[in-house]
Amino acid sequence: MITSDTESYNQTIDSSKRGTTMHEQFITDKSGQKISVILPIHEYDELLEDLKDLATVAELKNEPTVSLDSVIKKLKANDLL
Repeated sequence: MITSDTESYNQTIDSSKRGTTMHEQFITDKSGQKISVILPIHEYDELLEDLKDLATVAELKNEPTVSLDSVIKKLKANDLL
């Protein structure tokens, strides 16, 4: 059975970034337990993009930071700015 749960699972995906609401549908078993979810492909793609971004942030969290002034100087030195 496919259902749409608009009460508790219609959540906003990073409203500051996209401001869109998820339009998920659920596949339930005979007892009504949710066993799978169906998303529009663009929402699925956005979730994958967010997941990749979070993985990148996690990988780089211990990397040293670079000041903006340093980046600007380096770009100017290489005629990129």
